[in-house]
Amino acid sequence: MYLQRIKWVSFLVLLLLCMVGVASADEWVGGIPLETVQTGTVTGDLWFDVDPAPDWGEQDVTRIFTLPAAAVEEEGRITWARLYISAYCGHMQNDYDFWITNRFDGDGDGEYEHVWEETGRSGFNYVLDQDTWEPLGNDNTALGGGPNDPYKLINDHENRVTSDYFMWYDVTDLIKGQAVNVNVNTEGTFDGRIKIISLVVAYDDPSSTTKTTYWVNQGHDVCSNYVEDIFGEAAVGTTTFDISDLSEFDSARLTVSYMASHNGNYAFPTADNDFVYTGGSPPVEGTFTDALDRTPDEQGPYSGVISWDVTDTVAGEDEVTLAYSRDFQGTGTAAFYKIPLAFLAMKKTLASPAANFSANVTSGDAPLVIRFTDESTGDPNSWEWDFGDGGSSGEQNPEYTYETPGTYTVGLTVSNNAGTNVSEKTDYITVTDPAGPLSADFKTNVIAGEAPLTVRFTDKSTGGPISWLWDFGDGGNSTEQNPEHTYRIPGIYTVTLNASRVG
Repeated sequence: MYLQRIKWVSFLVLLLLCMVGVASADEWVGGIPLETVQTGTVTGDLWFDVDPAPDWGEQDVTRIFTLPAAAVEEEGRITWARLYISAYCGHMQNDYDFWITNRFDGDGDGEYEHVWEETGRSGFNYVLDQDTWEPLGNDNTALGGGPNDPYKLINDHENRVTSDYFMWYDVTDLIKGQAVNVNVNTEGTFDGRIKIISLVVAYDDPSSTTKTTYWVNQGHDVCSNYVEDIFGEAAVGTTTFDISDLSEFDSARLTVSYMASHNGNYAFPTADNDFVYTGGSPPVEGTFTDALDRTPDEQGPYSGVISWDVTDTVAGEDEVTLAYSRDFQGTGTAAFYKIPLAFLAMKKTLASPAANFSANVTSGDAPLVIRFTDESTGDPNSWEWDFGDGGSSGEQNPEYTYETPGTYTVGLTVSNNAGTNVSEKTDYITVTDPAGPLSADFKTNVIAGEAPLTVRFTDKSTGGPISWLWDFGDGGNSTEQNPEHTYRIPGIYTVTLNASRVG
């Protein structure tokens, strides 16, 4: 038996090295580690209802969700939404008949506009054969997976791990009202008890003064007692949230949806906060050095929800890693802990913005192209530029061309749901003519003589004038560049030339 144990460890190492991505928590049973499937920032909130499905034990279950009114007050406010469903179908390795029909009513009128019939079914295999200790797993090659995966793919939106089928649907564009009805029916199948009917919605709210950045981590991971019985250690899984791009926030809350009759153990693992396994049979004993509170928000027969305020924990971090294990007091079916979903929502209360801006250049010849950069603080969500020459823009960082020489005052007005602020920079932009400054000048062929005296005037203006207005002093005038004028009455006359770049 000792030689068999050593040989088996060698096979296990080779198997794990061949797997793509993070290894599942349970090295004997399998599972799908949780990874971020959606992240974003909204002016509203990440709303979800992940409480256990109602009517445990029934095979025809309807759940009614009531969304925040702000989420559906106007079309287009919902930026991302996903429906999650899970049902139980007997012992994990048995390929019992299993068909499930999921119906979705997105406007709450009682009519199901969308129906998804899932007919795929399969048994589930351990990572290793429990008799020979040879690599086993599940063949997913038909769907692009491997021949020995620690999970079973049913299609591109459904999988099976142990006894549970887990599926999800994009319903972003299907929600039309505040009330959403979902019916799940496994009638005619073996067992088919429904564990989860959950809805997750991220939405914008133009009237909100709170900005929410969120992460949705999805998987189908397992921690079972098999690891303790076979290896003498505990199965511990982790899931990580990358928060490196978020520097400012006021609050952070982490929520876990789990499928188990007993809540798990949780912690933020570090070098000083390892899981300590102390053995025992039964019950096994073990805990994290610094464990999180285990009191669930909601506990159903085979699923539950737990959440924590993690504001102080995530402050100053680039990533947040949550570790989890099963409840070691559980035996039988309670000796299994599964986690399909974890959410992190970090919020910041908006203050009135402070407007500021800069330009890549502030002077030059016409036509002068300038790129303006918004440098406002306080998270504005609208911008209104006044370029001083009659031009304007609603872009955050506009590019603008000044066609006419002159000196211009530029103003920027920024707004968010908390208020409005204006920044004005006087005489900020100076546009010069490429021909240089305009200077009127002229000469004549003669300046004195007997009447009638004909004089030829020659324009010598500089700076590129395109129009001329001559006043000959005797009531006569001309708009020619180089006119000729005859003085018929004796006298002394003052001649004026007005040269202009305006036609």
